[in-house]
Amino acid sequence: MVDQNLIDTLVVMSILLYNTLLTAVFLFRAFDFEQWERSMGLPFNLLLFPFTILWIINFLNGADLTRLGTSIAIIFFLAYDFWYRTLTQEKPRHHPEKWPRKLIIYFILLQVGSITLNGYGFVVSREVGLFVLATYFISLFAYAFYQYNYKKQQKALPS
Repeated sequence: MVDQNLIDTLVVMSILLYNTLLTAVFLFRAFDFEQWERSMGLPFNLLLFPFTILWIINFLNGADLTRLGTSIAIIFFLAYDFWYRTLTQEKPRHHPEKWPRKLIIYFILLQVGSITLNGYGFVVSREVGLFVLATYFISLFAYAFYQYNYKKQQKALPS
């Protein structure tokens, strides 16, 4: 049996890394650093391992349903992200008139996975939960900044 405090610490570290990478991706998009954004694919793919391994260890340790439930959604998202961005070489950046089903699924899994990770932080402690939540909001602000820059660029284009 592995110490629950160690598992929780490793999960929280993985969450913080995930939120940091997500923030970086949105900032790279906002400043149109496409090559840097593409370089984030490997770190996201690698995050699938710690989240999955730690989920399995939590499961084998008999962790409560809250710990298991709050971390399973990110595994589904990261697996889908690996398939969508790495295997199919598609990029969920574009703003189509009509969203394809794959992109809708991607966006839903991204949001559910990111939101439920906050719950894991609150399972650990209120302070950790608030810190994790703050990093999530930073990633949302980075996304909003990216959307703002994208819309500004679209308005600047000749009609």
